[in-house]
Amino acid sequence: FRESDHTYWLGEKQLISVTRLLKKHGLSTDYTGIDPEVLAKAAEKGKLVHKEIEEYIKNGEVGFTSELVDFIDIMEQLHLTPQDSEILLPCGDIPEEEADGYIYAGTADLICKSEDGLVLADIKTTSKVDKRAYAWQLSLYEHLLGYKFAKLYVLHLGKSSKAIPI
Repeated sequence: FRESDHTYWLGEKQLISVTRLLKKHGLSTDYTGIDPEVLAKAAEKGKLVHKEIEEYIKNGEVGFTSELVDFIDIMEQLHLTPQDSEILLPCGDIPEEEADGYIYAGTADLICKSEDGLVLADIKTTSKVDKRAYAWQLSLYEHLLGYKFAKLYVLHLGKSSKAIPI
């Protein structure tokens, strides 16, 4: 992952992001008609919440947003134990002969342990929930991980935070 231009690379090959892939096929949330300033402000808030949750999971640092408090509450309610966050996909060492099989990449927000097995979750701070888009996104991440998760969730954090099974 190259932070400077938010692109994914496998050796010399640029991969399409899951977000761009979904948009290309009309499977992502449509934000046309929304003021670009509003979108930019929402994106900054989302980045802050993601970073705060990542720091909490990886370093035990407690931040200041209500979304982090809601995240902690949801983890407790669902009996989920965060295992990893912000996981670049595909991950691990990929043999050169398999590299051509990969055309897309992404960053999974969260893997948790539950009583039923591993759970894959995505964190959203959007005003609306687009279950269809999130189902595609999580399914593509699951495919990249090569693992069938016990459950998939979207953690919708904001005014009325909740875990949405996908």
